[in-house]
Amino acid sequence: MASQLIVKSEIARAWGGCAIWVIQDELANYIRKNTGLRLDELRRETWVVDEVNVVTANLGDPDDIQLYAGPVLADGAGASWLELLRAPGIPRVEALTKKLTRGSVAARLIVGDEGA
Repeated sequence: MASQLIVKSEIARAWGGCAIWVIQDELANYIRKNTGLRLDELRRETWVVDEVNVVTANLGDPDDIQLYAGPVLADGAGASWLELLRAPGIPRVEALTKKLTRGSVAARLIVGDEGA
């Protein structure tokens, strides 16, 4: 599950967007304890969108929200999400679209000005 945070964030970035993951603090604690990821080094006091972005929330305390953001690959200083996993390749948007629209289409989602 933790690897999906990295891989899907890389794909979103390659397609011109970004992913912001919202997870329970217990999952963040699990990742921190069971992987080589130094999650605390990616903690941010203020929100700055980066390549991988994670918001953790404590279900028992709604005010206990932590922000983690950082690059997939370290630039030589600090931690990076690559320490957990790196995507082997980024699929083309067209490849995904082709798979999703194969056969009959039940509905069409129009995003942005395309539908205006």
